[in-house]
Amino acid sequence: MIKAGTNRFFLLSLVFLHLCFFIWQVLHGNYFLTDSFEYLKAAANLKSDFLLYCGDLNKPIITELFTRRPPLYPLFLAACQMISNSLILVIFLQNIMSIAGIYLVRQIILKYGYLVKYDILFIGLLFVTPSQFIYANMIMSDTLFQFLIILMAWFFTKYMNERRSLFGLIYSLLLGLSLLTKPVIVYFIFANVLFFIWISFKRASFKPLLISLIPLLILFTYQYRNYRQTGVFEVSSIVTANVLDFNIYYYLAKTEGLQTADSTVGAIDSISALQGSYKNKVAYKKQYAVPIVMKHPVSYFLFHTKGMAGFFLDPGRFDLVNFFNLKAEKINGLLSQINQIGVKGALAFLFKHSFVLLISLAVIFLANILKLICFTGFIFRRNINKYFKWFLLFLAFYVAFLTGPLGVARYMMPLAPLYIGCCLLFLSLTLNKKTVNG
Repeated sequence: MIKAGTNRFFLLSLVFLHLCFFIWQVLHGNYFLTDSFEYLKAAANLKSDFLLYCGDLNKPIITELFTRRPPLYPLFLAACQMISNSLILVIFLQNIMSIAGIYLVRQIILKYGYLVKYDILFIGLLFVTPSQFIYANMIMSDTLFQFLIILMAWFFTKYMNERRSLFGLIYSLLLGLSLLTKPVIVYFIFANVLFFIWISFKRASFKPLLISLIPLLILFTYQYRNYRQTGVFEVSSIVTANVLDFNIYYYLAKTEGLQTADSTVGAIDSISALQGSYKNKVAYKKQYAVPIVMKHPVSYFLFHTKGMAGFFLDPGRFDLVNFFNLKAEKINGLLSQINQIGVKGALAFLFKHSFVLLISLAVIFLANILKLICFTGFIFRRNINKYFKWFLLFLAFYVAFLTGPLGVARYMMPLAPLYIGCCLLFLSLTLNKKTVNG
């Protein structure tokens, strides 16, 4: 009999949960979201022409598709396709990454006071975080991004505690690779440089500053590549598109109604399409999108901040409906309803779903409230390694703020194991009144 609170129990439990979702996906083959096809096209173009382009090269070129998807995940897909054309290999490796990442999180928090007797709770919280297993079994970059972030947390804390430059170098390289996986990390790189400048002054050494310049160099090199391709010095074309099509659209829908949102955003998109070059299109969108926010900065800030709550609390209705192919509306979902017609509209929308799905969402939502309470406790508890706390605190609120009104379970997923680890560390230290300052 396998005893709870052992490495074997924890690993076998992880493998079992992942295996259940993996088998379901192999049997049903529901691998794709809209983004998935762009990643696959980018991988195919890298193999055939060594060109990062997430569209069809046999059709008229769309300039923004040169920069929409960063290269690391398409390279991962291309490498898998060189071994096998079956997508099963891709999701198998992503499940391995997911298991390894979660296990590494457990090793991190064990150093700071977590007790293995809470492994059952660890597994339980993972179980009510289905996005962890769903996106490990889809053609999406989230699991790779998550694995890189967990490795970053590991090497950052080791560097800060042990002061070995090798750990700092590995951390910086991982941060650069994270940028080449998802553009959301771009502004974190600048904050990272500022932090390492402070560390350089504190330690009276230039080494931390020099180490922090590595991801900055990767960023500028990649932006220069994008500039050569599109004429715009940017990390991804998707950033401008998301600000207009989601942030501003949802804000206008909430404050002025759907008709105004549709007409305003539609007009900007239509006129920008007539501006000729991609550079002029981007400039036009920024010229007319930014004033919408600046016209009512306080109102938009409150709207944006309120949207951050979804990052921590969203139960992931769309993820469950899409992955398990449930009979429910897959578009214009819960987030859309909240942003358009408020909480009452969202509740009315929810009650159109099956009883089993409603119960599942309620359980996940309550678990998310518990996690948020524990994470708040983690923030304010003094006897936790300060470097680990700083890293997780800043990263969590950084990603939450960047997602803003788009804050849903999928965007929390890359942080989920570390977030759960923080919650369990707080519970373990609190319930056992243990002080560890490793």
